Amino acid sequence: MLIHLQPNESPIRNRIDYLLNGTEQKSRGEDKVEVIHGDVARFMLIHSVHNRRIKTFDFLITFKESKEELEKKLETKGTTLEEFHREILFYLLPYSEEEINLLTVAHADTDHYHWHITIDNQHLPSGKALYLPKTKLEIRFYDRLRRYISAKYGISLGVQQPYSVEVGTKKLIEKLK
Repeated sequence: MLIHLQPNESPIRNRIDYLLNGTEQKSRGEDKVEVIHGDVARFMLIHSVHNRRIKTFDFLITFKESKEELEKKLETKGTTLEEFHREILFYLLPYSEEEINLLTVAHADTDHYHWHITIDNQHLPSGKALYLPKTKLEIRFYDRLRRYISAKYGISLGVQQPYSVEVGTKKLIEKLK
């Protein structure tokens, strides 16, 4: 399991289109994409009402296991995929679901199962920017979290690189292999 956080400044329509449909070069089959948390229409509406130019943050949670293998491991621990997702969110975000605009899309169209957790960088009640760990010191938290979750559920750990926006997702994914 790898955790990667990156700011995303592309227009939200482009981001959602990518999450649901892929790219012109590589489209996604409907059977390979699943919205596992949130509602696309609601996400777009809240985003447009608050500020069309607002930045989003994307967590990429990558698993070495396939979706089926992950579900089996979770089942042996008495947990469902939905409960596991809520636990990940609990640790990643210091906000309740009512305070943030959040969408999680799962992809099984590559050689690794992964989640894209997209969050508007705005605290809904106050309108202020969210606080998410971004410095090298704070990023150690993500490494501790993935080690804890991996040990708790018996999920493959992978090799987490020190975080930086410059480190490409492909390089992180290569470390899983």
